Amino acid sequence: MIVASDLMGTLTTGSPFLGLVDWIKHNQRKVRANYYMATIMPSYLLAKNGIIDWQTWGIKIYG
Repeated sequence: MIVASDLMGTLTTGSPFLGLVDWIKHNQRKVRANYYMATIMPSYLLAKNGIIDWQTWGIKIYG
């Protein structure tokens, strides 16, 4: 299986974070999706508002 993704938004518009959470909701338990949102959301909001570096945040979260 091969997976191609654009988590930093260089090829697409929209939020890769929200796409990942949507995938988790459809393919995993809802509790797991809610847990993931709760643990990532504070740093996501900081990165989205420019308080922390968006690229650094993306590398830390996604890989």
